[in-house]
Amino acid sequence: MTEANSSIPSQPIAVIEVSGSDLEMGRQHGEQLKENVTKGMSKFYYDFWCRLQMPQSDSWKEKVLLSLGGKFLDTFLVSKLKQRVSQSAKDRLTGMAEATGMAKEELEVATILPDLLPMLQAYGARLKPSMFVDVAPPPTFGCTSLLVNGDHFLYGRNLDFPGVGYWDRYPVIQVMSPRQGLRSIGFTSAGVPFNGISGINEAQISVCLHQHYCSQSTLQGQLPFTIAERILNEADSLEKAVAILNSCTVSTSWAFVLTDGKKREGLIYECHPKARGINSLGPSVNYLAHSNHFQTAQCQPKEYATTHRMNWDNHYRRLRLEELARKAGSSMGVAEMASAMSDHWDHYWEEEKYVNRIVSQVYNIQSFVLDSENMKVYLANGNSPIHLGSYQEYDLGKLFSGDFSVGERTVPAYQFRNPRKADAKRCYIDSFVDAFEGNFSAALERVKAALEIDFSPEAGLVAAILQLKAGQYSQAETLLAKSRDWVSHRAEKIGKPLPPEYFEISLYLARAYDLLGKRSEAQKEYHEIAQHSALKDEHLRRLASAPKPYQAKRLDRVMMPYSTYIPFN
Repeated sequence: MTEANSSIPSQPIAVIEVSGSDLEMGRQHGEQLKENVTKGMSKFYYDFWCRLQMPQSDSWKEKVLLSLGGKFLDTFLVSKLKQRVSQSAKDRLTGMAEATGMAKEELEVATILPDLLPMLQAYGARLKPSMFVDVAPPPTFGCTSLLVNGDHFLYGRNLDFPGVGYWDRYPVIQVMSPRQGLRSIGFTSAGVPFNGISGINEAQISVCLHQHYCSQSTLQGQLPFTIAERILNEADSLEKAVAILNSCTVSTSWAFVLTDGKKREGLIYECHPKARGINSLGPSVNYLAHSNHFQTAQCQPKEYATTHRMNWDNHYRRLRLEELARKAGSSMGVAEMASAMSDHWDHYWEEEKYVNRIVSQVYNIQSFVLDSENMKVYLANGNSPIHLGSYQEYDLGKLFSGDFSVGERTVPAYQFRNPRKADAKRCYIDSFVDAFEGNFSAALERVKAALEIDFSPEAGLVAAILQLKAGQYSQAETLLAKSRDWVSHRAEKIGKPLPPEYFEISLYLARAYDLLGKRSEAQKEYHEIAQHSALKDEHLRRLASAPKPYQAKRLDRVMMPYSTYIPFN
């Protein structure tokens, strides 16, 4: 069995200081972090983009079409978005390229991908809306935040993105002193010389980004982290921060979570190219939870979800954070906030889980608790998955004064009641990283190890898809049947409706039957899915309503079986 210990050793948190012009700060970032820059997120982003452009088909006609499509994206969308990269960001990338020997072109592509990929899906939602589902309740893809104003003014932030093993392997605290404007501190990673993804300035204004899925997009917008960098550079109040946001247009759809530690104020600013809305703390609102779904009436109408399980995943994460905030009341402190941000409780099944409907997602690459009132941060550190480690204290005031010493306090992350589930999560995360790097055989062995430690039907679905990709059809059929029965028996026992993963598992069980030549069994399974009253994912219903026999070549297109956010093909 694969070892449960993580194969993704992380570097200690690096604290660096950069100053001067953007060119100089980019160069200093590269010089201080050296080869870690070439191994981290920039490499991940660019390699990911190259894999997306590789034709995934055995048909020469499809390969030609896919190649032409890739060239169109490269010459049109990519070039257009690169024109929207601010001169400040370009200078910083130039400096980093000079210090590391990396190609500036690759760095620019990596910089625009967080906007490019949602833009492609936005076009898809407009051209083929049947591939997507309604958002009700309205959540979408992204990170997780909890802002509380009680005895303590605290902000908990999870950065969730498929860069596991890259961002979290090379964590960085970057103290930035530009030639003009306010100094800031960014919680970032080697090769990401920007503080605008997650940061705070010396005026105690913090800003963090959350991504959304929305059918609105424009090639004339600005990159979100450059807007956030401007806030860190110029704003000494939330009013000024909001004024900056009101003056800017984003290319896709984003939320900006803002706090002012001086006044104990906080808000979530949601926007897409055609609308914007604000939710704020106030006399009767002492906490705000966010799981990257639009919560303002102005932005909700244009939002979409890719699958119904994506809806559930995000909805239950927010519900869980709100529940924890209510239970803690005004007494929620740093330890309680850290435990909340690393929580592994599935609110639907009412039990601990290491995957699906939990605050600590597979995608988590960073987590911290920010006390912007007292200027302290508690940053999760250690090997991936970082939510199984601890949160290390850093005094932000000392960092601004040049004292980079580590604080004395550490706060534990969520502690599993059953420690074996932590081992299962380590195996599952390692499997995810292996799969993302294209090593599907290693990924299969690791997810099977996770299932041996603690069975989870969602992990069973992932393992079965990997088995199908490997041609192990009979083994996949057995595992899918076991996973489906686990869900149905448990739901019947507790008297709850079938959750979305039941139908996803059933769809792949029907496909396994097809691949085994059991067409009658497959048709029966498809029919039961299509006619089931509990199925809310209409795209999945359409797939099951008129299915042709599933062919093995279609498995090449299943790049990310771990995701609840990618529509089925």
